[in-house]
Amino acid sequence: MFHSISLRRIAPRALAFSLGSLASLVAQVDPSSNGWVPAPNTWSNPLKVCTTDGYQWGTFCFPYGSAYACGVSTTVTAGTTVSLSASFGANGATVGATSSYTFSQAFSHTAGRCERCQLYICYANSSLQHWECECFLDWYSWRMSYDVFTPGDGGTVRPSCVGDLTCPGCRPPASTPTLGSGPLGAVVPGSGISFDLTRSFQIASGHPEPGHPIYAPHDLLQQLMPWHLAKLAWTVDEAERQAGHGFQYLMLREAGGLAHLYDLTLGPGPFGNAGFFVEESRSQVGRQAPVLIDGGERGQRLYLALASLGKQPGIPLGNGLHLPLNPDLLFELSLTVPGVFQGFQGQLGPDGRRVAWIAYPPEPLLMGLQFYVSGVVFDPLVQQIEAVSPAHRVTVR
Repeated sequence: MFHSISLRRIAPRALAFSLGSLASLVAQVDPSSNGWVPAPNTWSNPLKVCTTDGYQWGTFCFPYGSAYACGVSTTVTAGTTVSLSASFGANGATVGATSSYTFSQAFSHTAGRCERCQLYICYANSSLQHWECECFLDWYSWRMSYDVFTPGDGGTVRPSCVGDLTCPGCRPPASTPTLGSGPLGAVVPGSGISFDLTRSFQIASGHPEPGHPIYAPHDLLQQLMPWHLAKLAWTVDEAERQAGHGFQYLMLREAGGLAHLYDLTLGPGPFGNAGFFVEESRSQVGRQAPVLIDGGERGQRLYLALASLGKQPGIPLGNGLHLPLNPDLLFELSLTVPGVFQGFQGQLGPDGRRVAWIAYPPEPLLMGLQFYVSGVVFDPLVQQIEAVSPAHRVTVR
């Protein structure tokens, strides 16, 4: 289940601190910030009656031009006048706004070697108001709406940048692969991988406890749980690494022979809801276990993975939402010890996926330890948590 929630509603100190770090990255993506001001009003004349509930107030940033990346520069000459348009959230609705801006002096900016940038024209102390009107003429009437943007200043130009791993030489090393992307080479046309659902999901070592998803039916595509999908996604990635190239096709064969074919170059296939998943068979003392993070189609979103010894009562996030982890010592360690909890916060790849790792120390006392992993995906455009993962239990072997 996916939720949206304002960052300022998150109470626990450790979580607020780390998400605050993410918020600092968000400011590089879209500088807009505003809040709703209730102000009901009615305006009328003999031919029209218009009403509004209030207005959105704050800083509004309009994107200008096309994105530029990988060391490329963009330049605008002095005297250039541009028309701007964008959509903003206002009291739960999407409201459009337009404006125009004249560059009083020349402007130039160069993206970093591994960055993707976008120019924004930002207006501070501005308002955006939506009006609903009913118009009358002779014996009939009709409805229409108006969106009124009132800039509070003359506007400023702001470049906004995020990391872009698709730039040459910026792909992460092979030790931290991106699911489904063929990390060791390009996709080979016509290549593929096939799974028989009736024979999949074997545990490499150890014995799953009662209630483990492996016991759930998985002979048909609609029976697959997020655990099954994450397991398949990891297997595809491992097979690509062994082959040295990416696969174009994935085939899932159901009981009875019905096959589902996916073109992995066109989308994530069936893996869109895999969520957070720890590879149970690799959670062993002295080894690294991957944490598979799947944000669906949420490419370039920010994510934060967390660990805790317990999941009840959890951490309230406001608006009836909560993170199913407790703010204990392990929770703090997952935020502050990157040598063990590797890649537990960062940016999803262009395909909405990332692999983090837990590097278990060679300490025999860890054997038998049980803990939980969960996390959030953060939408930098609206500065809100977009996805909250269920808690996944991990047992160290």
